Amino acid sequence: MTTASIEVSGPDAEALARELRAVMAGAAREGETVSAVEVDRSPELVIAVIGLVLNGVSTARTLWDWWQARRPKGVTVRILLRQ
Repeated sequence: MTTASIEVSGPDAEALARELRAVMAGAAREGETVSAVEVDRSPELVIAVIGLVLNGVSTARTLWDWWQARRPKGVTVRILLRQ
């Protein structure tokens, strides 16, 4: 199992993170978890963070497909893996 955080930034980061969280939770397999969305706001930027415990390539593929569809709109995703 791998533990990671996903940071979503860009226009409507909070709404997009909630959408991504729903997609990731829907694709989660037994033993995988997806946390609630936490939002960090500053005057210049909104970053929404989702915590994950994942196991397998399908989770990465789900995230990749979601991001590829939104990348042209300026959405950025950063994955922080914990050891």
